[in-house]
Amino acid sequence: MKNTILTGAFVLDSKSRTFKRNDILISGGVFKEIAPAIDSADAEIIDVTGKYIIPGLIDMHTHGRAGCDFNRTERMDYNKMLSSYAYAGTTSVLATLASDSFDALIESIKSINGIRLAPITPGNARILGVHLEGRYLNPAKRGAHSAELLDNPSESELHVLSSAAMPLPFHISLAPELDGGFDFIRRGRELGITFGIAHSDADAKMSKEALSAGVSSFTHLYNAMRPLHHREPGNTGIALVSDAYVEVICDGLHIHPDMVKLAYLAKGKDKLVLITDSMEATNNGDGNYFIAGMSVTVSNGKAVTSDGAIAGSLLSLFDGVTNLCKFSGAEYADAVLCATKNPAELLGVFDKIGSIDEGKSADLLVIDSAEVNENHCPVLEKVCIGGIFIR
Repeated sequence: MKNTILTGAFVLDSKSRTFKRNDILISGGVFKEIAPAIDSADAEIIDVTGKYIIPGLIDMHTHGRAGCDFNRTERMDYNKMLSSYAYAGTTSVLATLASDSFDALIESIKSINGIRLAPITPGNARILGVHLEGRYLNPAKRGAHSAELLDNPSESELHVLSSAAMPLPFHISLAPELDGGFDFIRRGRELGITFGIAHSDADAKMSKEALSAGVSSFTHLYNAMRPLHHREPGNTGIALVSDAYVEVICDGLHIHPDMVKLAYLAKGKDKLVLITDSMEATNNGDGNYFIAGMSVTVSNGKAVTSDGAIAGSLLSLFDGVTNLCKFSGAEYADAVLCATKNPAELLGVFDKIGSIDEGKSADLLVIDSAEVNENHCPVLEKVCIGGIFIR
């Protein structure tokens, strides 16, 4: 693979959270050097003078897009889906599985692992691992998940799941108040699995106990959670005041913009993780779709089940970053890190991806500016994954 130098751009430095005028040398698919001036006689020079460069985005909660769903392996076109992620600026995904029968989940995990452990197809986003959002959910907070597919967590199932999903990262979203929930979390943490509270009616006391047992995040904050109350803050309140990460869907539909701002003010720039929770209709248009055992109708940019529950989003993560700035007043650099550094740290992969640092995979986006205002939003111009430019 030929060496490449990008020259003339302002590059996001994740440590200082500022854009610095630097060149970037890419060699062997990784960032080899970042410096104000780099000279390499045998390198291809890409002049991006005046542009801005950010790390490739990481979506740790996405069910699919481009007409494809990670659960539906019988009709999966991985190349179509993963190239769609990449073209939209998402360079790494945690393949998210909604509720299904246990045997079907195992088959889906095996199919996902078959793709993620193979060499990356040029032009495709990489699959980091598996996120299981389903089956171990409270029926009272099931949202778009079919009640018939839900069950209590068990250690016997955990070991089968873990065996199929390894190597890490493997993330499980669950309702800890279910029978066996705490033992499930403790044993999973011993195996290196990370956990998020999801589709849960846990009160504040039980939520704190779940954090002590090893939970590190709250899945799609506010959605399918016990509402905040001043005498019983519930899992929503604990999500806001604890040191745990919170996932936020920044599409303006799942969460009112002012509630996004509240989350950003409460959690700060280090503990908020932008996600999409996208489903197969994303970048595929209105129509009839399917998720978690439920039929879904998509119309005017909103996906709902027959009983009116919101069924995932149609959001691209690049737009979610811009929306966080609009809704909360976050600086663009900080918003980007909510979709790069923060998820990478939560999942334990920040040594490999999530920032533009020497030795990490050369995943980056070239954008026209880092300014968000009433008249302008950043425009995505180039995408590079593992040193290969795809647009």
